[in-house]
Amino acid sequence: MANIVPENVLYAVQTYHDASLASLQNQCCFLDQANKKLRDFEQFPANLGTTIQIERPFRARTVDSLVAQFAPVSMLYDSLTIDTAISTSFAFDTTQFVYTTEQYIEKFGEAAISEIGATIERNLAKHAITDTYRFYNESLDEINSYGQLAQALALFRNFGTTGKVKGFLPDVWQPGIVTSGLTEFALKRNEKISNDWYVGTFSNCDWFNSNQIWTHEAGTIGNEGTVLTVVSTDDPTGANITQIVCTSAGSSSDSDAIHENDSLYFIDVSGEAKLRALQWTGHGLSSSKVQMRATSASATSGGTITLNIYPALCSQKNPNQNINMNIVSGMQIKAVGTHMAGLIYCADAFYLAMPNLPDQMPFPTSNKVDKETGAAIRLTYGCKYGEDFRGLVYDGITGAKLISEYGMKLCFPIY
Repeated sequence: MANIVPENVLYAVQTYHDASLASLQNQCCFLDQANKKLRDFEQFPANLGTTIQIERPFRARTVDSLVAQFAPVSMLYDSLTIDTAISTSFAFDTTQFVYTTEQYIEKFGEAAISEIGATIERNLAKHAITDTYRFYNESLDEINSYGQLAQALALFRNFGTTGKVKGFLPDVWQPGIVTSGLTEFALKRNEKISNDWYVGTFSNCDWFNSNQIWTHEAGTIGNEGTVLTVVSTDDPTGANITQIVCTSAGSSSDSDAIHENDSLYFIDVSGEAKLRALQWTGHGLSSSKVQMRATSASATSGGTITLNIYPALCSQKNPNQNINMNIVSGMQIKAVGTHMAGLIYCADAFYLAMPNLPDQMPFPTSNKVDKETGAAIRLTYGCKYGEDFRGLVYDGITGAKLISEYGMKLCFPIY
């Protein structure tokens, strides 16, 4: 019954849809910078929950010999799943529509798009916590200088990186970095940052500030600075360690010890060889401590705790080797306390899929893809037959994935 909606109403809907998309561009730096290579996800089976595989670089390993040592090829990939639905809607009766709604329809659209944009942005920002395992600033010092940003980038690149880097800072910490930069003798850079009051481009990294940065609430192990001592692992050979059993000083029973996505790291033990991560390509020794992400919450029981970790640690000399020695009894681990999670990543390794949704016949439907951000939003207008009810619905579905090896979390103390 398409004739229920006059042509001029549909035209108004189409117009405010276009105009209000501008608010996505102005507010959402994660959304704007994400890789939209998969924006046409609807060309695949695009139902909620559908997954696509993202191929990661192959890994190889050299041997110190001219005698070939054949090894099976292992294809690496990550999964991106369309798993998040977003909608916002307005309802009104015929009288409201005739005398009020048409006058404010563009403002309704701006409010709806702004809310959807902020929700998408916040969902993307959370991947700094869920999709990384490397991090900077384990001691949660204030990050308030260009020197600290340079140190974070140096550690990021020391592991191995490619292309230009993008960095995302909490908006409340960015002014301190700019202020400290203005005290340095860098006239050309300082002229720009004093005019814009943004970090901007520094050390071949484009920096953005966001008010959507997530705070990760850590468990008591991290917040109290407790040292865990390794007892054993689930793979004594060191080929594929995904669980580490430790003893914990302090409470013998603590259900809040480790939270999912807590950041864990090995600390140096006096008199012992230093455990270090290997570079992703070439397997050279990096300058980074071995860092991990807890894949699930863990409790202490009888003074013992089992850590479930990502990535799997491997000390054997094969393409998957990522540490320079095996994990053995006596090594020590700490966790990072509660923090704000900034992010740096490279090589457009942060993928966003936001496919067009199908038309909702018989109701007039408009699908638009914002050229700047790649966001796809559907607008549907309709009424209930025989009832004095009309409604507008804005909605969309999204999925995102940050390839772990290409990203590093920046741990900021709570402001």
